[in-house]
Amino acid sequence: MADIDFPSLPSPVGGQFSEGFLETKVQDQGEVGSPRQRNRFTRGLARFSFQMLLTGAQRSALAAFYDVTLVRGVNRFNWTHPTTAVVYEAIMPSRPSIKHMTADLWTADVEIEEV
Repeated sequence: MADIDFPSLPSPVGGQFSEGFLETKVQDQGEVGSPRQRNRFTRGLARFSFQMLLTGAQRSALAAFYDVTLVRGVNRFNWTHPTTAVVYEAIMPSRPSIKHMTADLWTADVEIEEV
């Protein structure tokens, strides 16, 4: 497991949480014959996307976590699934997309990939 933990932030907004798996196979066309396929990984890796409602302070904490703690997404961290409580070692493949809603309310779209 990683040495860094995901910050304590609100749970994902209901209906705005999705999970899937990264593509595990690669395919190439040989010079002759049918295309070849092989596994890229020895296991399926999970991908999670969700949206959170944040206050201004929580928005700043999420931005600092990505920019400073994760060094703009380079470092790995531990993330706990909000419903199953399974802990994943993960990365953020891109910076969270943060939008201002009203007064002190923000939305953040977050993507997390298991490593």
